[in-house]
Amino acid sequence: MTVNETRERRIGVVFVHGIGQQTQSSTIREQGGPLLDWIWGWCNARDLPAEQYLRPQWAKLSYGATLTGPARFSLHLPAYDEPGPPPKHWDPATWVLAEGWWAARLEAPSMVTMLVWSVRILGRFWIGLWNEAVRRTRERVAHHAAGGAGLGEMWERIGNVLLVGAEVPIAILSYPFVVLLLIIAQIPIDQLQKFILLTLVRPLLVDRVGDFWIYLHDHPGAMHIRRGVEEAIDSLVDDDRCDEVVVIAHSQGAVVAFDALTSGGIAHVDRVHRFITVGAALNKAWTLEEGSKALNGALPSTVERWVDLWANYDPVPGGPLRRRFPVVKSERLTNAINVLTDHDIYWSNPEQFLSRVAQEIDAPETHGPTDPPRSSRFWPGDDRQAVLVERRANRVHALVFWRCAAFVLFVVAVFDRLRAATGPAGSLPGLDRLARDGRAMWVAVRAAPGVDVALKPLEAIGVWIDRTLGNLGWAWEPIGMLIVALVGFAILMAFGYLLAGFFFYLYWDTRETNDVAQPPRRRLPYERRDIWLRVAAGLLYVALPALAIAYWP
Repeated sequence: MTVNETRERRIGVVFVHGIGQQTQSSTIREQGGPLLDWIWGWCNARDLPAEQYLRPQWAKLSYGATLTGPARFSLHLPAYDEPGPPPKHWDPATWVLAEGWWAARLEAPSMVTMLVWSVRILGRFWIGLWNEAVRRTRERVAHHAAGGAGLGEMWERIGNVLLVGAEVPIAILSYPFVVLLLIIAQIPIDQLQKFILLTLVRPLLVDRVGDFWIYLHDHPGAMHIRRGVEEAIDSLVDDDRCDEVVVIAHSQGAVVAFDALTSGGIAHVDRVHRFITVGAALNKAWTLEEGSKALNGALPSTVERWVDLWANYDPVPGGPLRRRFPVVKSERLTNAINVLTDHDIYWSNPEQFLSRVAQEIDAPETHGPTDPPRSSRFWPGDDRQAVLVERRANRVHALVFWRCAAFVLFVVAVFDRLRAATGPAGSLPGLDRLARDGRAMWVAVRAAPGVDVALKPLEAIGVWIDRTLGNLGWAWEPIGMLIVALVGFAILMAFGYLLAGFFFYLYWDTRETNDVAQPPRRRLPYERRDIWLRVAAGLLYVALPALAIAYWP
């Protein structure tokens, strides 16, 4: 390979974080860092000479000290030539990666404000939830995870049925659960009140949903929040001499970035050519009347491409963007097919996310909204990209299979344990046996050093329930012990699932993600027999806890 140093491109990249209590510099390290690592791996896989290697240049971060401009760091990609055929050449490029930090630009609303607002939208929320569940079920069945074999798709659909069966009831019961927690918080036990109000309720209503409320209702506050993104973009142009800027926004950050791009407050908005949203909360904002009115601007004409990346089981976007824009391409990814984790693990997906972000930043040519970034040095080729996507889907489908198997085996094992119990006529021997299991577990856990202190709030709740429901003839101890038994058995099943993931998935995932950066000419090791062996071995680890539950003495 030869080096042909010509015109250097200077590209600025702004990462906009989502809801949370992020400190300054944390976003650029947590989102820009994995991207830097992936590019480093790409260089290592090609054994490039020193003059063509990625060169980190400088970093300006802050851990509490005053920082001029946004937290950022710079890297240099030298000119790169591929002999082909056909031969290809890429000019040198300098990337300046910065963060659009806005977490410190708001004051969270009071808990009373959030409770009143949540009551006001409760009916609309439940109706919307049902419609969303129906729509998402159809979407997931019609658009399964990208890639993967037919059997894996079947397990994904089974997992979707199980998820929808639990998703709607859990969401509908979530608000009454918060109200119940507030009632329990009236018990005059200081530790219990602090735990419920400060640890459970406040983070949910104020720290998480509160940011969303502020942006839709506090208009001066919203302008101040989006100013963090506007200043970051202008700083990249004024201070770091960037010719073009790419904005990458995650979750609620997509709402902030979209508002900043359409508000007219960016002096150098003409330098923003590409916009990438990741698990965007825009659909949620547009669903509410306040968001529909506030977020209705038009993108600048200089934004030539908007790539919207979302995972099928990410509950925040809930699917592709529902508003249509001429330059948008909504693209579905396969993260972990897990509604609990998919929103936060995009940066752990090298096949479809990290590599795609690098390609979008690097691509020197203007592509249409639906075209892959084929002009990037990081694009592996259409056929190879399809293989990488399929391999990721097959790995994740193995996890889905183990997860579905764990759920089914748990239900079967508990039912078999109840069925096998014996007792006098008119009694419920199965429930009695489960209550005895719970008592044994509680005694064993309580005997552990230091655990009895942590369990005192739960026991206090039990005493309160006993007094409250005493007139109905109910008691906490049998009901509580049934819950303890079911939770204990569920933990045992989860342990088996985690062992399967640890012994059979982690190495598999590490080996194949390392292959993502390999040169296109290098053949990828891929045997379907390996998949079946790993799936079968992992199933054994999942089945052993189920056998223990069914035949526990």
